[in-house]
Amino acid sequence: MANDIKTKILLIAALLPTAMAGYAQSDMMNRNAYQWLEEQQLWRSTNNAAGLSLDTIANYGVSRFHLSHSGGNYARVQDGDMENKLTFFSERYQKISEGLYGYGKFQFDMSRTKGRAWSDVLRSHNSNPYFSGSAIKGRYDLQDFDLTAAISTTKLGHISLGGRLDYKVADFSRLRDPRSRINMLDYKVTPSVTYSPDNSNSVGLAGWYHRRKEKLPNFANAQSNANIPYYYFSGMENMTVQGGNSYLYAQREWVNHEFGAELSYGYRGDNAHSLTSLYISRGAENVYWDAKAEVGKYFSYKYGLNTQNRFRIGTGKLLSVNFKAQYEQAYSDEYRQEKVTTIDAQGFTSTTYKTLMTYKKRYRVNVFDMDFNSRLSFVGDNGVNSYVGLGYQLGNVRNKYVLNTSELKYIDMKIGAEGGVALLRNRLWVDGRLKYKFNTDNTLNLYDSTTAYAQNVLIPDMRYLGANYVDGGLSVTYQFSLDIYGYKANWYVKLSGDYLRSNTHEHFNTIGLTFGLFN
Repeated sequence: MANDIKTKILLIAALLPTAMAGYAQSDMMNRNAYQWLEEQQLWRSTNNAAGLSLDTIANYGVSRFHLSHSGGNYARVQDGDMENKLTFFSERYQKISEGLYGYGKFQFDMSRTKGRAWSDVLRSHNSNPYFSGSAIKGRYDLQDFDLTAAISTTKLGHISLGGRLDYKVADFSRLRDPRSRINMLDYKVTPSVTYSPDNSNSVGLAGWYHRRKEKLPNFANAQSNANIPYYYFSGMENMTVQGGNSYLYAQREWVNHEFGAELSYGYRGDNAHSLTSLYISRGAENVYWDAKAEVGKYFSYKYGLNTQNRFRIGTGKLLSVNFKAQYEQAYSDEYRQEKVTTIDAQGFTSTTYKTLMTYKKRYRVNVFDMDFNSRLSFVGDNGVNSYVGLGYQLGNVRNKYVLNTSELKYIDMKIGAEGGVALLRNRLWVDGRLKYKFNTDNTLNLYDSTTAYAQNVLIPDMRYLGANYVDGGLSVTYQFSLDIYGYKANWYVKLSGDYLRSNTHEHFNTIGLTFGLFN
């Protein structure tokens, strides 16, 4: 573990000079100019990297360190009630040559969560039901790398080509007996192409392969004769329990293969710019047990719409209107298998598993998310000087287990407003937001409400899911020029705070400190 941390710190240190060197090659960038350029980047919000050069080919980026502390009693059981986190983030748009334009992003997170239980995996909600966890609350450490690299050609006649790689690795460790450690590898490869018959219209097509593997190897235990129960879940309140030290020899792997495609249409006029994308994907995730026995298989289908629109109003205003929606339909098959042991002529023993019965679609997940937001930016000579915005979000979730039937449903809506203004000749930025969430439906029907998972997770979570709350945030950013070894850059320091208060008199708050530079 110590060597892993040292490697990551060295990599971060190596990236900082690169960011500074890139900055020296461009004009002085600040928050105003950065936000103005970000408002024009529409293709980056899609899977189609070939469209990057159709928005802008400006050289700019940002790098930052962020330290935060979050805590409170408005939290789900499987998420923990306190977190300390350190994040390094760096991204860059760069014209590589006359014919190539690229985008790169790197993020490293190191965090510690406290008060978490009943989930030793990275995905606890609305996903594969065959996960595992301990009932004893503990501390968890997470370290992850998240890297994105995308490249696009400029127009080759009417066509531009592109490709994108998303790569992520993570290490997630429980620090209390039974001690588990999850290793995760996640990568996505996306080739793409755009066709532009003229300077106003563009059509894009992207396709991807996405592989995600999460592995839970053998456990560690500081107690030689521990009798600690460990749980393996199969959907809703249903689970099995391993007692004593038997869980020490259990392993699980989750391996997902996803294929998807996205079709996009973009329009650029004198005073309007829009991009609309439709996408679909299918994933199949195997769940392996000891010696490649299979617990079941999880299938997911995603359908999405994403439309982004920009309107110039006069000479000093830009209106952004965005809408996206995604519907996910997923289900899991459950297997009943028999262990088959064979001994060959040389005396070698091999073990396989034969599937005797399959419960089709025994666990089902349906998730619909919708997000609408609009922002009016006031633009000056140096970029965005202030902005105001409104937003609306809708979430509709259903988890169902059949034979015997149990079901969880909840619907919530969020409305919010945001705003920001630059003061003191653009040296000081003040940003604020306010959001109200209200619940329109939350229902839990359990076939067996006496199980440990029902009593300690599902029923307590209904207080969280059914609550209404007000959530507000305020941040203050100070920009200043700094010359380091001949590289002059605009640096900034930001202090931020968020506070949430529910109608059940529960709260959650976050404070953060950021130090970074625009490059």
